[in-house]
Amino acid sequence: MEVINLKTGKFSQERIAYEEIHVLKRARSQLSNNQIARLTKIYPLTGSLLNDTLNDWIKGFTYDFHPEREILIWERIAYVLTKHCNQYNLASDERRNTLVRLIDLTNGVECEDRLSKELVLLWKKAAKENLELGKSKSLNPISDKNLTDKEISINPWHNIDHVKLVSAYQKSIKSLELSLEEKDDVLVRLVRLMEGEEPQDFLSKKLQYLLTTNNKDSKGRKGQSKFRQALIKVYQGTCAITGCDEESALEAAHIIRYSDAGTNHPSNGMLLRADIHTLFDKSLLSVNPQNYEVIVSPKLLGTSYTELNGRKIKIPKEDSVKPSLNAISQHYQSFLQNCWEEIHEQQVVEHLSEKNGR
Repeated sequence: MEVINLKTGKFSQERIAYEEIHVLKRARSQLSNNQIARLTKIYPLTGSLLNDTLNDWIKGFTYDFHPEREILIWERIAYVLTKHCNQYNLASDERRNTLVRLIDLTNGVECEDRLSKELVLLWKKAAKENLELGKSKSLNPISDKNLTDKEISINPWHNIDHVKLVSAYQKSIKSLELSLEEKDDVLVRLVRLMEGEEPQDFLSKKLQYLLTTNNKDSKGRKGQSKFRQALIKVYQGTCAITGCDEESALEAAHIIRYSDAGTNHPSNGMLLRADIHTLFDKSLLSVNPQNYEVIVSPKLLGTSYTELNGRKIKIPKEDSVKPSLNAISQHYQSFLQNCWEEIHEQQVVEHLSEKNGR
């Protein structure tokens, strides 16, 4: 079958047993009643020959990105297999071998033997007739001029930029410690984003950034200048907390440190005055995720920064660049932990001072 290299984005031909194909562990799609009925109809011609139970056969399609596309392909496989078996009156083992050959062909394996050539011709005929399984008496042939090469092709899966996909995938897994299942989830999210799905949560926004950035620096810091310019535009050249509009005094602050989040997406940043940026990075100042109000550390009480306590930060109008609630929450939890450690340390110092003073 045709296998993608998740480091280069290039394809190669490899022989992999059907039973050894890696299947995602979580369902990605929900099947409709109509889809389940269609799969049940073609199961005796396909899934049963692969030693799958009906339930496992149907469940397998919930792991696909686009089950409808996969179902259409399997309907065509069932049609071609039926036509071929009717011509040659094949035994059970021969039907299974023919089915496996069809699966190989749809996965990009190029074969020049007589069987493969016959199957390819039947496949192309089915594509041109726009066949719907079970309606062979009411076919509506489509003229060749209305068919694209991709519609006729026996390999229908090449429809995204795989080099771009694996580049973003490699960047994401290098910045995060992920389990195999989590890596699967990242890959699924990237494919969905490349197909036009809007990013909804912080991780998806981060992955969207990785898909669009041209940053190739090994340390990932060449994007800092672009990150700052993006935030200046988003926050209209003013500090999100103080309102300072002197551009030379403004800096691009990561809500989650770059080394942890690995993203320069505007949703992981705020435009802050330099001194506020320093306090923010040191967890001496944070933002309450419940109301987006500034909260300062007890260590700053009595300083001029006390007046910032309770002040609402400036929120961009566009949802896609608003500070990520997940990122804000993580910074806030780190801030609270830092505050607790300071308070605990102060209590210890006061206790020791009292003890030594006795």
